[in-house]
Amino acid sequence: MASSSISPWNTLDERVNERETLIRYLPQFKNIFPRLSSVKSCAMIGCGYGKLDVEFVRECLPNVAELAAVEPDADQMAVLKIRLAQLFPTVSVDFFQDTAQSWKGAGKPFEVVLLFHCLYFLSPSELAALFKKLFDDVVASGGHIFVLHNTCTSEDPARLFRLHRLLSGQSEVDGAQLCEMMTSAGYRSCYELHMKCQLDVEKLDEFAAWYAYVTGCTLSSEVIHKAAEEVFGGRKTVPHDNWFGAFRKP
Repeated sequence: MASSSISPWNTLDERVNERETLIRYLPQFKNIFPRLSSVKSCAMIGCGYGKLDVEFVRECLPNVAELAAVEPDADQMAVLKIRLAQLFPTVSVDFFQDTAQSWKGAGKPFEVVLLFHCLYFLSPSELAALFKKLFDDVVASGGHIFVLHNTCTSEDPARLFRLHRLLSGQSEVDGAQLCEMMTSAGYRSCYELHMKCQLDVEKLDEFAAWYAYVTGCTLSSEVIHKAAEEVFGGRKTVPHDNWFGAFRKP
């Protein structure tokens, strides 16, 4: 569901085939975790307007009765409210306009927690604190956390995270590091999958505007454009692989 108020995010969604890739894997996830069919409660943290989280819930949690949606962006939250009302009219939904790291929880545990593409701008110490907080206050005993994260371990170095490293000097956390952090917080790792996705990097002027918006980069569009040309090397598409991890609280 498009909205001009979230057009920078829609611009990314039009450039990457993550949704289509995730949908192909959802039947596999259902088979691996058959108990998901009986799950009644789910918290979607950093869910944006629900592009990926909603697909997971619709396919894998057919009997969900309670949802918590945590998203700091007001425009995306407004679209999410409309989408959830249309798609899950009988489900009770609580909305929290908040970040993952500052959310205090809903005062009750959830059987499933989704962390889809919401961990990129947290430091390792903030990530460790978040995983421990979720373990203590949000995830029910025997419940699962499912993480979807763009990896930085592709064999092809021409990718978005190399651009981000070049422009910001920041390094990124990969799937192996996330797995180590999660198990250190007390979770048991039970499944990992690398999903091959592609990012369209044509029309670099539009891409530079999107990048500046979502990362808060204050560099000029010309600087971002030049760096993107260097990193992407004139390619029309580059790898944008996703890492999917599943963890259970004992």
